[in-house]
Amino acid sequence: MSDNNSKIPKKKQKNMSDKSATYSIEIPEGCEIGKDVNFGKFCSIGKNVKIGNYSKIGQNVFIEEGVEIGEYCEIQNNVYLPQGLICGNRVVIGHSTVFTKIHYPHRQHALQQKRELQTTRLHHGVQIGANVTVLNGIELGKFCMIGSASFVTNDVRAYALIMGNPHKQTGWVSEHGAKLNFLNRERTSICLISGWLYRLEGNYVIKLTK
Repeated sequence: MSDNNSKIPKKKQKNMSDKSATYSIEIPEGCEIGKDVNFGKFCSIGKNVKIGNYSKIGQNVFIEEGVEIGEYCEIQNNVYLPQGLICGNRVVIGHSTVFTKIHYPHRQHALQQKRELQTTRLHHGVQIGANVTVLNGIELGKFCMIGSASFVTNDVRAYALIMGNPHKQTGWVSEHGAKLNFLNRERTSICLISGWLYRLEGNYVIKLTK
């Protein structure tokens, strides 16, 4: 989160969602909203939410208390972000994606005793397609890519390409979203978009270009 964020008291804040319409949204106490954050229609935000500079929040997005969203993020329409979710910078979350809040709904009275309520963390550059479901307590590594309609049940490695229900890793991607091929003896691959070099070491990808 940027240090330039300022705490905004409870009030109506207007934001331009497009060139033809202005939408107002109620900002509860304790929230920190960065510079040039855009909100779509029918958004709802809980207390103590943090949103970084230049992020875009789509229509009908529900953000629960204490959620943290980094800078330059894009949260598309009809997304539910539950308490305990932390997003890094430049994260994209596709339309109608759902992050589950608890594992056992019938045990809401004992959330602190089990794994029902945990931090779900999306690291820098994560890309999530539309209609994805992510269980709570999951950690998505930096620059991983989640295909549309996937059901994510476990942690995902950095740069991994994930698809399916339940999810399976089908490959690797670069920071620019290009597929990486590690079939040579050196186990290296060049991103066709940026020209950056990557190497596969065991089950982890390392970017060699600085």
